[in-house]
Amino acid sequence: MTINQNLFSSLHSLLKMQMYKAIHLFLVGVLIFATASGCSGNISDSTTNRHSPALSNSPPTSTRVVEHAMGKTNVPVNPQRVVAIEPCSLDHALALGVKPVGTSHHYMKRLHSDETVEGIEDTGHPVDLEKVLALKPDLILGNAWAADETIYDLLSQIAPTVIVEDKNGSEWQESLAVYADALGKGDAAKKIVEAYYTRLEEFKAQMGERLQNTKVSAIAIYPTGFDLYPESTYIGSILKDAGLPRPPSQSQFSSESNRQLHGLSKEHIPDLDGDILLILNVNSPDTQEALKQLREEPLWSQLKAVQEDRVYGMELYSMSCGPIAVNSVIDDLFKYLV
Repeated sequence: MTINQNLFSSLHSLLKMQMYKAIHLFLVGVLIFATASGCSGNISDSTTNRHSPALSNSPPTSTRVVEHAMGKTNVPVNPQRVVAIEPCSLDHALALGVKPVGTSHHYMKRLHSDETVEGIEDTGHPVDLEKVLALKPDLILGNAWAADETIYDLLSQIAPTVIVEDKNGSEWQESLAVYADALGKGDAAKKIVEAYYTRLEEFKAQMGERLQNTKVSAIAIYPTGFDLYPESTYIGSILKDAGLPRPPSQSQFSSESNRQLHGLSKEHIPDLDGDILLILNVNSPDTQEALKQLREEPLWSQLKAVQEDRVYGMELYSMSCGPIAVNSVIDDLFKYLV
């Protein structure tokens, strides 16, 4: 009888949480609609694009159509108040020379200097729609992992919203092109990509014959297991463009099979090895705790990279997905390999 009562209590609590979440989203939607109606008066019935902004508290501006992961959206030609709802879109915007008025402060200061992000308001993690609304943006940028269709529809009632879908960060150049289109920064995006390949060519030249003989393993470690990062991931795509070979454990997986490389147990420690071992997000408490545990494992001490003292830590940027983080990764490649 006690088990049934506990089960009923747990289910009841879960249902209450789901109900409160649904009510919150409903109330936020009502608030957005009410604010939009009050600011803009009547929304023209001729508007056929459901992603057109409902808010219009400023004089009409010229717009153009931008295609993105959620469809097509009319965006202002020269947006002045941009909100980036997660770290990746923030990275892209800053790289393109646009400082958003709001973003999620979650991880923000670990990816960028205080001076760079000074004055950017916090929009919460996950995104807080009321905070976004209060900033009165004229353009919202984001990644699909931070905005499902329900959140996207609500954001679109606040301002034109452009979403990219790059869940593992390997398509950062495609995301950059979309954001650049939305921000009117196409020329800046081309220069960023050109500079990226120029730096990698310089790296290859300095590596010389060592390039093809240096297998690089990229991993994340946790107290509960390990993740491996093949070519179809963010850092994997950079290592591939740099011409660096990967260990067999990380060179034979497509994006569809990446899940096979997550949450690996201690028995897979040999799969972590390479001539160089890069540990992502090394300064996090979880990573430090995991390193402490690994050093007590006999299999860890047998790794070639460990024996040759070629294990290097990379900061959180190594798990990001924008041009600024990309260049930080390349900085480390020069530092550790050249």
